[in-house]
Amino acid sequence: MLQDEIAKLRRKVEYNRGLRKAQAETELVETLVRVDNGEALRIADSTVERLQEMQAKAAARNIRLEPYREAEARARRALAYSMRVAKRHDEALTLLRCAIEIYEELDNAPELIHTLQLLNLTYRDLEQFEAALATLDKALALGRQVGYGKREAAILGARGLLLSLLGRYREAEQDLEAGLDLARIAKDYLTEFVILGDLGLLYQRQLKSEAAEQKLNEAIELEESRHIIGDLNRMVMYWNYSRLQADRGNLRGSVSLLNRGIALADSAGLHNDKASMLLYVAGMQTIEADYAAAMATIGQVLDICSAHPFDAAVAKSYAMQAIIFAAVGDELAAGEAAEACVELLEKIDVTPATGYFEVMAAAFHLAELNLQSFDAAPYIAAFEDSLRTKRDSGNLNKLPDICISLGVLLTNYGDRQAAQQVLEEGIALSRRADYGLTQSTLQSKLGSLFASEGRHSKARSQLDEALELASRAPYPHVQIFSLELLAQICDASGLDEETRKHRQELETLRQRYCSPDVILALRRQRDKDRILGLETELAAAQSELKELRDKISVLQRQMQSRSAQNKQLTERLAHLTEAMRFGEQEEHTAFQQRIEKMRAEIQTGMEQADWSTFEREAGEQEQEFMRRLIAAYPALTNTERKICALIRLNNTTRDLCRLLNISQRSVQVYRYRIRKKLQLPSEADLNAFILEF
Repeated sequence: MLQDEIAKLRRKVEYNRGLRKAQAETELVETLVRVDNGEALRIADSTVERLQEMQAKAAARNIRLEPYREAEARARRALAYSMRVAKRHDEALTLLRCAIEIYEELDNAPELIHTLQLLNLTYRDLEQFEAALATLDKALALGRQVGYGKREAAILGARGLLLSLLGRYREAEQDLEAGLDLARIAKDYLTEFVILGDLGLLYQRQLKSEAAEQKLNEAIELEESRHIIGDLNRMVMYWNYSRLQADRGNLRGSVSLLNRGIALADSAGLHNDKASMLLYVAGMQTIEADYAAAMATIGQVLDICSAHPFDAAVAKSYAMQAIIFAAVGDELAAGEAAEACVELLEKIDVTPATGYFEVMAAAFHLAELNLQSFDAAPYIAAFEDSLRTKRDSGNLNKLPDICISLGVLLTNYGDRQAAQQVLEEGIALSRRADYGLTQSTLQSKLGSLFASEGRHSKARSQLDEALELASRAPYPHVQIFSLELLAQICDASGLDEETRKHRQELETLRQRYCSPDVILALRRQRDKDRILGLETELAAAQSELKELRDKISVLQRQMQSRSAQNKQLTERLAHLTEAMRFGEQEEHTAFQQRIEKMRAEIQTGMEQADWSTFEREAGEQEQEFMRRLIAAYPALTNTERKICALIRLNNTTRDLCRLLNISQRSVQVYRYRIRKKLQLPSEADLNAFILEF
């Protein structure tokens, strides 16, 4: 549908001239920005420039300028939109302010309001919320002043969202509800859908889970009946709603929504999003103790990441495999998976650009295993920062989840008193929001903390409540964890009857969820994933080897060709030198000078031709080697660098003599000088050093 619209607009651009062509180009940019922002940016920039030239010509001929000015304002707004998508916000702001001035000059209120709305979005991207709010207030006042109520619902919705970001929840709810009423009266289904989603988010921020669920349900029903948004937005909607369903303990509903999102991500080729949602599904399957299904889902993620590298998702996959193997009692496999996760995490920076949420989830799972080789400090700091930000903003959404992760990390790697406070805060918030799954998990973790400190009475209280919540749902993974701890505590306290009861319940669950058949299936899936990973690595290594061999072959052919040319030039030089001996005595000096000049030109030509060929044919690896060599050893001359590069390509001393047209003695002298400048000891091998550098 979108591609058809773009094709239609391209034809419109092609068939028009002058002002109409510029207007058609602006329409094309406004649509094209969603598909190819690079091209949209180029077209918009050219259109703005051409419209300014048209205005100058029109002014010189006393032609009415208003149509050109209006076209320029719209073109500038389209260019600003493209700049915003390209994250060039300062340039976008300049363009939008210029467009606003033109629309104010032309007294075009509808277009001015539209431009102010885009200015609000740009300020919001920059987190300049007060400036964005002032912009929306201006747009709202202008619309009411001129009686242009068509956009009032959308403006109120945007204003409500901004107020929620500023923590002014009561005002936000009033604006959003007012905007929703106007959108329904006007049958503006898109605005209605957006406001319903924003209301759901607002209620989630306040942990009003029932109200949030109601609004999100209404949004989904509206979208599915009207088909008002694209696949990408629909995918995000399913993903966000699935998290709320999971928090409230509706795991099946969460997985159903995720599967819809996964299908949309798959059709759109959004591999990272698909991998992230699959890992969320695996998490739900783990909570339900469907370990074989969870391991198979993780296998799908690893398949995706082998074709489309996403290290953060791989790290989380390894961590989840470790949790699953630990749950079924395979400590060796759990340790191997955990170590693989730690090794990979050391290569990943904790930033949003590298799969922040996947990395932090992997760190949490490693903390659950209490792995001693894991450096938890940077993750504790990151979670503490998130916790402070949530508290300061009053945004309680996902705060209980942060409390779980930080509580476990602090329990095993930090301050246990702080861990207790964080876990208790999470429990209070979960009770308030009616997050059964989150509450049972938090209480099981707090019970574990108390048990490790010998506070058995408090531990039993927390674990009994966690077990009751988990049994009601049920959440078998939490049940197994809680029963194991309760059995240990009762046994240590001499409560034989209670110990026997908990062990019987635990054995029943283990027979159902952790049978030998399940363990065997898990190991088979792990081995399958390992084989796939090794095959992928082997294929990549073979491809790289073939590429290197091809490069070496090309270089060798080029050097052989150049060597033949060098030989011809050398023979010619020898003939000319011989001819000099038969010249007249009075011409000898002049002739000698000509010969020496020719000799120098030929030698320089040979060296430059050889090195130009090398630079042209050398691959990225060789060029990178030269950059590193020059940076590390700037004292090396050009010839010495050439010799190093040729040694790296496994050329012998004889090859160096032939390729550089120098004697063996000269090569030895150069090697001695290179060793000295590289400060190599006498026993060190120059060739080995260069190959490993």
